[in-house]
Amino acid sequence: MPVHLMGNNLLHLNLIQSTLLAAGWSSDDVRTPADLPALETALAAQPQATLVLDLGSGEDTSALSWLTEITRRWPALQVVLLCAQRDEALLMQAMRSGAREVLDSPPEPTELTQTLQRLAPQSDQAHAAAGRLAPMLAFIASKGGNGSTQLASNLAWLLALEFQRDTALVDLDLPYGDASFYLGGGQARHSIDHLARQGPRLDSQLLRSSLHPVHERLHLLAAPATPVLPRGITPASLTRVLTLARQQHEVVILDLPRQPDELTLQALQLADTVFIVMRRRVPDVRNAQRLMQLLQDQGVPLAHMRPLLNRFDETGPLEAAAIDKALPRPIAHRVANDPTALQACVHLGLPLHEHAPGSPVLRDLRQIGSQCLALPLPHRRGWLGRWLGKSVASSQP
Repeated sequence: MPVHLMGNNLLHLNLIQSTLLAAGWSSDDVRTPADLPALETALAAQPQATLVLDLGSGEDTSALSWLTEITRRWPALQVVLLCAQRDEALLMQAMRSGAREVLDSPPEPTELTQTLQRLAPQSDQAHAAAGRLAPMLAFIASKGGNGSTQLASNLAWLLALEFQRDTALVDLDLPYGDASFYLGGGQARHSIDHLARQGPRLDSQLLRSSLHPVHERLHLLAAPATPVLPRGITPASLTRVLTLARQQHEVVILDLPRQPDELTLQALQLADTVFIVMRRRVPDVRNAQRLMQLLQDQGVPLAHMRPLLNRFDETGPLEAAAIDKALPRPIAHRVANDPTALQACVHLGLPLHEHAPGSPVLRDLRQIGSQCLALPLPHRRGWLGRWLGKSVASSQP
C-alpha cells in the first residue's frame, strides 16, 4: 500500500523515507507528492493509501483544514500526523481532521514503522469497499459513423437489465455527445463538464446528484446539452469523477470522441478495456492501426485494446483475415449488422431491447459483456420459453 510523505521540512521527509526503505517498503510505495493536486491524482489511481503529514513544531496547522476535505473525499486514506507539540487542542483538531495517529516530529523510527504496519490491515478491511474500483470499458471509433455510441449505450442497457449490474454510462464527447438520445431516458439536467469543474466540492454525494437515472440500475453522466470545449476540465478532475463513478457502480462504460485529446487519453489510460470500433472499410482499418499505435505510445497497454468489428456481416472490401493481419492485435469481437432495427432506433431514440429485443446485435453484445466481465450469460425468456413458462439461454436467438 502506498505511503505518501508531505510536509515543509525536507530533512524530516528524507529521514522518514530512509526509515521506511530500510524497514522493507519499496521505493515505488514511498512517495513524496509535491502538492495537494499531486496527492489527489495519486489517490485517484490508488485510493487505498497512507498519508504521513509532518506539521513540524506545530506552529502552523493550516494543513489540517485541507486534510478534513481529503479524508472526507477519500475514506480509504489512513492519516498519520507528525507534530512536536501534541497538546489536547491539537489532538482534538487532528481527530476531527481524520487523522488515525499522532506521533512526534520527527518520529522515532520503530514507532513509525509499527504504526504504519498496524494501520495497513485496518485499511484493507475497513475500506475495501471504498477502495474497490469497478471495471471500466471504453468505446472509441476509428472513424465516424462506426456505431460506437450505439454499441456503448446498448451494452450499458444489457448490463443493467439482464446482467443485473449497477451501471454508469459516461458520455465524454463534450462537443457532440448524444448517448442520452440512444439510451432513451430523456434529457439529463446535469452534465460532466459542470461536475468536473467543482474542484474541492466534488464528492460522492455531488456525483450521485449529477447522475441522470435512466433505469434503477442504469445512470448516465451526460455530455453538455449544448456543445462546449473542455476548458477548465483537467485530467486530474476527470480522474476524480471517474474514480467516484467506479466506486459507486459495478460497471462503468465510457463513450469517447473519435479524436483523442488530453481528456480522452487520460480516460483511455484508466480504462480496463478499450474497444476500437471499426467496420470493414479501408479507412477504418488504417485509422485503427494509427489509433492503436498512438495509444501504445501514450502508455495504454496493447493487452487492454480489443478491436471490435461492427456490422461484420455487411458487404465490404476487406475480409476479417486481412484486417487481423493489418492490426497489432487481431479482431477480438464481432457484432452483427441489423440495419432496419438500428435505423429505427436512431430515428425513434429508443434502445434496441425495447424496439428489437431479438436483434442479433444484442446477442453479440451479450457475448461481449460476458467475456469482458467474466460473467455467465444471462437467462432470458424466448417466445417459446414465455409460452411454456421456462427459461432459455440468452445465447439462443
